[in-house]
Amino acid sequence: MFDVNVPPYGFARITLAFWAYVAVVFGITLVLHELGVPTNMAVYVFIVTGALLFPVFLPLFRRLMPGGK
Repeated sequence: MFDVNVPPYGFARITLAFWAYVAVVFGITLVLHELGVPTNMAVYVFIVTGALLFPVFLPLFRRLMPGGK
């Protein structure tokens, strides 16, 4: 609609932090799969690992959120 010369609202850092979170969870899942977790359980391991690591990353997400504390 309108051409506005502003940055992309400051979401680049939190987007990178989110993809880093996904990469860490995926990496841990991949290592556990290589150590013997069955293939059909890998999705559940990914979800559980993500749920366990979310409280660790939550303060980082809150700090990087534009307009957040």
